[in-house]
Amino acid sequence: MKDTLYIGIRGHRGSGRPTVSYLLAHTIDYLIEHGSFDENFDASFDSFISNIKTYHNDFILRTNCSNVYLESFSDLPRLMCAMILNIDSDMMYNEYSKDNILVNIDDLTIVDRGDIDCVVNTITAEDLFNLKMKHIRSKASDYHCDCYITLREFCTYYSIYCMQTMMCNDLWIRTLENSFFTKDDVRVKIFYDVKLPQEVSYIKNNGGYIVCANRPKHKKRDTSVSNHLANDKRIDFKVTIDGDDMLSCKEVLKAIAMEILKK
Repeated sequence: MKDTLYIGIRGHRGSGRPTVSYLLAHTIDYLIEHGSFDENFDASFDSFISNIKTYHNDFILRTNCSNVYLESFSDLPRLMCAMILNIDSDMMYNEYSKDNILVNIDDLTIVDRGDIDCVVNTITAEDLFNLKMKHIRSKASDYHCDCYITLREFCTYYSIYCMQTMMCNDLWIRTLENSFFTKDDVRVKIFYDVKLPQEVSYIKNNGGYIVCANRPKHKKRDTSVSNHLANDKRIDFKVTIDGDDMLSCKEVLKAIAMEILKK
């Protein structure tokens, strides 16, 4: 694992972090396999984009490169959340599911937002943590919230507030060193969803690079977690996607791949 080159992808919500990660992974893999960007690369890049459009929200799970592996610091907590809720782990990666499958806070049952006839009260991971702490301080025996939380926020609540805040703020980084599913026989490892300063530090301390993804036309409202890197200036490269035109970042990705591999 020590010989693996680390790259972390960060950016605002809607910036296209998975998209940039996927395209960069295949661009780097192509350069390693072929030694240069020959006349066939343009057609290959078009096929990479086609795969994203074909598989929509779960394309990140379908990456198959010989030399590059895509990983997230949230992979293990996502798996554990899926086990807790007794759902397919792929749902934790699907954009529709993450924002539209709701978890009942009281009994952890799930429901599709589209199947609910009435308006339900949904809260954030931070709100849920504050409610739980208030309940603990009150020493009340009964607790009933009658609220829902999205799969996205449920994973944030578990991974950030339950585990990192209450136990160890680099907990998921520690698991990378001994996890049974860690892939350590690849040339490059791309962390496709960097959100926290300690994750940036882990990559930089291991001689890696930070790529900032930007997609201004798709920017979404940031959460408390995605704002953690607002003042972190440790960025080596920037990649901008012009709306839905994924071809707009091809030349930048080629330049990044060449710069990284020549070092």
